[in-house]
Amino acid sequence: MQDIIRHLKSKNVKEALFLRNVIKKNLREFMSNEGFIEIDTPIMGPQIPEYQNSQYTVYDMNKEIFYLSQSPQIYKQILMNAGYEKYFQFAHCFRNNEKRDSNHLNEFMQIDVEMQTSDKNVLIKLIEQMIKNICAEINIECKTPFPIINGVDCFDIYGTDKPDLRKDNKDLSFIWIINLPMLEKTSFNRTKVYSSNISIRGENYILSHHAFASPLNWKRNISENDLLNVVTDSFDLVLNGVEICSGDIRINDELLQRDIFDKLFINTNLYNKYLNLLDPKIKNGGFALGMERIVMALTNNNKIEEMNAFNSNVFI
Repeated sequence: MQDIIRHLKSKNVKEALFLRNVIKKNLREFMSNEGFIEIDTPIMGPQIPEYQNSQYTVYDMNKEIFYLSQSPQIYKQILMNAGYEKYFQFAHCFRNNEKRDSNHLNEFMQIDVEMQTSDKNVLIKLIEQMIKNICAEINIECKTPFPIINGVDCFDIYGTDKPDLRKDNKDLSFIWIINLPMLEKTSFNRTKVYSSNISIRGENYILSHHAFASPLNWKRNISENDLLNVVTDSFDLVLNGVEICSGDIRINDELLQRDIFDKLFINTNLYNKYLNLLDPKIKNGGFALGMERIVMALTNNNKIEEMNAFNSNVFI
């Protein structure tokens, strides 16, 4: 218990917690003024691949099993199709056995946003406004628009998909990486969703974002090898070499979504209720912005475990 008290009394932790509070207050006011409604989606849900995280389960009194949602993606799609044009929430997220580096926690928060639009530039502009508004409140300079680079060019130019373009350690260096490949190579054991491990020519791949990201160059009779060339209508925002935001335009065509599921070996029968909701007339996209990673950058602190009052990385 003394470790917890010592952690909570730390100057860095106090600074992070007060800043989180400022960010939440600021964003709630900003999003409300922009016409967004705050809606909390369920944390636990049914057993559906590409939706659940089977590492966390809850049993009710009737021994029915509920699973941690992999993401609110399906809920977001339902909200859009039900006529909620702009939604956001402060979503609690959980991951296990995925700690690849010092920028990952088992439990963390995302600022989750979805809106009816078919243009990712609308989302990008909104994110820049959100960040600029936060920075203005705490007297930090933030110049927009942020530079943009195509996903397939990023590695060739910088040798990484998370370039750090700072000239000084106190800088805030943002860069957008757009039109990312649908699949990315994985060299670690990552239990994400059933369809995660996709083997092509003896190499293992996972989905760069998720199976609902709209592809820009999909072919009806696409071959397995050509899957590696598919890019999605997507974006990541990198700040000081750390990815802080990820988003895309969603698929709203049932036939296209079924075709993609088939090529990725996802059982479409488990998605019939969801797929029947898709309406080509309703275009939507969204993103998730990492709370802890933003606070890290704004406090110039690279210890992510100091971004929360309590976290399992410290106290397990």
